[in-house]
Amino acid sequence: MIRWPGAPDVQCYGGTARDYELMDATLADVPPDHLLCVVSAKFAGFRLVDTAGLGGSRRYTGGLNPEHDDRSTTYDERQAILITYGALWENRALGICPTVFHEIGHVMTHAGNGLGIAGIDAERDAELRAGAGPSRNPGALEPLCNAYMYLLCYGSADDAVRAYGSSRGDIQRDRRTRDALRRCPAFARLPAEWQARLGER
Repeated sequence: MIRWPGAPDVQCYGGTARDYELMDATLADVPPDHLLCVVSAKFAGFRLVDTAGLGGSRRYTGGLNPEHDDRSTTYDERQAILITYGALWENRALGICPTVFHEIGHVMTHAGNGLGIAGIDAERDAELRAGAGPSRNPGALEPLCNAYMYLLCYGSADDAVRAYGSSRGDIQRDRRTRDALRRCPAFARLPAEWQARLGER
């Protein structure tokens, strides 16, 4: 998948031609530097699956960066990002799969990948962590990964995707959070072209 200048080859398995078109459209909105982190951390690529969980225990619309390997599969889940078919098609009218961005956000919180705002806007970081409730996973990093997802949406050239990525009433996708994210290493070290693309309009 993904064949445009500067982007790494990102592998995706388990889908149809239509699924792969949606994945290509989605990954086109991810900075190539971030995709390099994904390729390095997740050797098994993106796996499109019915359920995001071991033994089918998490049958919901979403994705997962697994911590355990399910021996019933032919690949190591720990080296993959699982995206459910439900997540792919939940927002198909939008033309992208926001869940993919969220799961890449988890890769970007890994040591050295530079996603974090605690040292940039500690108050907003605390507010995000306190608002972990909207996700099915109550982990403290869920709102940060949502904020990452919304910033990538905000940077899209598509008006509907950009609108999905911004909301004054949601701290995960308001300007203050976007400004803090842009200053963290994961975004501040991007080429000028990507910084302009993700900038305020």
